[in-house]
Amino acid sequence: MGEQEDLKSEHQTPKPESSGSKGHKSSPCPERWIHQGQASYLFSDENFSWQRCSSFCSSQESRFLKIDGKEELDFIKKASYQYVEDRQGLPYYFPFWIGLSYDPSTKKWGWMDGTALSSGLFHVPGGPSDNFQSGACAYFQGGNAKAGNCEETRFCICEKTRVATDQLG
Repeated sequence: MGEQEDLKSEHQTPKPESSGSKGHKSSPCPERWIHQGQASYLFSDENFSWQRCSSFCSSQESRFLKIDGKEELDFIKKASYQYVEDRQGLPYYFPFWIGLSYDPSTKKWGWMDGTALSSGLFHVPGGPSDNFQSGACAYFQGGNAKAGNCEETRFCICEKTRVATDQLG
């Protein structure tokens, strides 16, 4: 019975302030996913370590978020502001891991697929100089990229690329 009480905790489950068109019959995305361009995005409602977020995204038949350009970055920043709650009169924005980590051997931020973070796309403050015991991984919180210990638990952003049905065979 205690599990049900834990699931109801407002401080553990981020919900967007505005509901949009989630669950609508004509939506090109599964329920709880947000459609943007040729992709669908899931802002998880559970906390995981960075590595577990990768597994979670795979279990959703998707990939851990990789930001490919400015348009997608602007969307993620804007969407991350929707996951907020009031904590003693101040806004608290929920943190979401993305598929980006710091490689100490190359001294660069890299995506899960092995590609480097594009120069000038965005900057992740901290990380290399902060000596995170389990490595540095990136997350978004309130529109800002940040570095954190990869073993800490945060929410995740998963991404599915849509295939237009008119482009199939």
